[in-house]
Amino acid sequence: MPEILAARYEGVTAGSGTLDVKAKLAAMVAEGGQSVRVANEAFGGDPAFGIVKHLFVQYRRGGTTLEKIFAENTSVVLPADPPGANKAVVNASITSARLEATDGSVSRDVTEALRKLGTKPYSTTIGGDFGGSDPAVGKPKRLRIEFQRDGKSWVKYVAENKTFNFPADLAQGETVPYLRKSFVLKMPVRSAMLYATALGLYELQLNASRVGDHILAPEWTDSQAYDVTAQLANGTNVLGAQVANGWYSGNIGNFKINYWGSSAALLARLEVTYQDGSTERIVTDGSWKMAPSPLIATDNFLGGIRRPPRSPGLEPTGLR
Repeated sequence: MPEILAARYEGVTAGSGTLDVKAKLAAMVAEGGQSVRVANEAFGGDPAFGIVKHLFVQYRRGGTTLEKIFAENTSVVLPADPPGANKAVVNASITSARLEATDGSVSRDVTEALRKLGTKPYSTTIGGDFGGSDPAVGKPKRLRIEFQRDGKSWVKYVAENKTFNFPADLAQGETVPYLRKSFVLKMPVRSAMLYATALGLYELQLNASRVGDHILAPEWTDSQAYDVTAQLANGTNVLGAQVANGWYSGNIGNFKINYWGSSAALLARLEVTYQDGSTERIVTDGSWKMAPSPLIATDNFLGGIRRPPRSPGLEPTGLR
């Protein structure tokens, strides 16, 4: 069995975003015989919007250190564990679990059903009657798992009729990351307009001040335009954002979760006009930085879950 030394899901462009997926791949290797598709859905997010991505893996096999790169949208087959090997590589414990209708109307405690499956690695399909009777016949459901990992509280969702792999699927919890882009203005500004839309919902900040007054942007329209001239400062500026599932990949009434897609995305363009008439554009691309936020999960119908920040300075203005 190979030992995973490093694993990154990242943009192929130098300096673009990256996700550390070492823990997730190590857990899957320990379970053995699995196949993972190199895509945003497999690794819990898009580290480089609009940029082609790949999976970089550094591993040790038989005393030799090797490196491989797997292209986006290809599948990686992870080898099986040798018989008798220790597979408990993700230090996570389930604290509670509920099988719930995605519209939030009803749920049932299934904590004991998961605990009965034990603490060794296993896979189980989450049917509508998982752990007992169906709590919401005819409605789409999901399993909501609260768990502890590395001394922190996390939440994980598993859609109905999908497979839950313990402990591999608990290598990462749900999160709504901070996105951040810093830029420097070259000269005095005459005007600045910020255009934005999203697959999902978005909220923007410019220099730590909220942009606009929308609560669920882009709402039912295609996009918004904001005059942000007064929010710009001389020299270095910081544009920050968060993107949530919304109607695109969250719950939308009688439809299932992830009805239109599974990965939220932001598209934004800041157009700056300088006093001399020249212009500059700052757009969403692979140069943006990403970091975890205190917001673990958010949903139109079920609300959000927030945890205390691990340290000060996690807001967009503190991610330099």
